[in-house]
Amino acid sequence: MFNSAHYIIRNYLCYFTFFVLVYYEQYWIAIIYALGVLINAEINYILKNTIQEKRPEKEEFKNEPKIMYGMPSGHAQACFYSATFIWLIIENNYLHIFYFFCCVYTIILSLQNETHTQLQMAVGSIAGSSVAWALTNLPDTQSLSD
Repeated sequence: MFNSAHYIIRNYLCYFTFFVLVYYEQYWIAIIYALGVLINAEINYILKNTIQEKRPEKEEFKNEPKIMYGMPSGHAQACFYSATFIWLIIENNYLHIFYFFCCVYTIILSLQNETHTQLQMAVGSIAGSSVAWALTNLPDTQSLSD
């Protein structure tokens, strides 16, 4: 249940964000967002392999091989990337609330299931938000969203 819920939130939130941008007729911004998803994932991969901090040891998963390092959390990074991107581009409080709850749910799932530490979640959240902020503050991005 946990893993599927995590992947559903991360993946479908990306698809949903792309379609929201298209719905608001932000076509170039949607392309920048999609490229940002790839950039964000690559930054996560680089950070994980540079920092190499392990995930928390949970007794029931000790014999299973670890897929990746835990720092920063890729799920938190992806959710906060999408949430911050929408918050900076689209003025719709209902969307902001929706994204906020998706981010909170992702954090709660990871912490309850001990797949990440609080620090790993915080760093992932900051990294994803930073990538979104950087992409939405490129010189031409602001003029494209008008």
